[in-house]
Amino acid sequence: HRLVKAADRLSAFLKCLMEEKAANDEFHSAKETIEKSIHDLHCEEAEYYLAHFVPPYGMTLDEISR
Repeated sequence: HRLVKAADRLSAFLKCLMEEKAANDEFHSAKETIEKSIHDLHCEEAEYYLAHFVPPYGMTLDEISR
């Protein structure tokens, strides 16, 4: 149950990241709220995902391929 909740929140967080990248600033507050709610779960797997898989979402293809 905890992993499903974490996955749902991670999905929402990634949606906010993509909207921000598309210059839709309306998602900034939601992103911060969702990120806090992910940390509040104290889920090791979600923390690992945030640390290792989320950073490339802010990178260009050239940066990722280095």
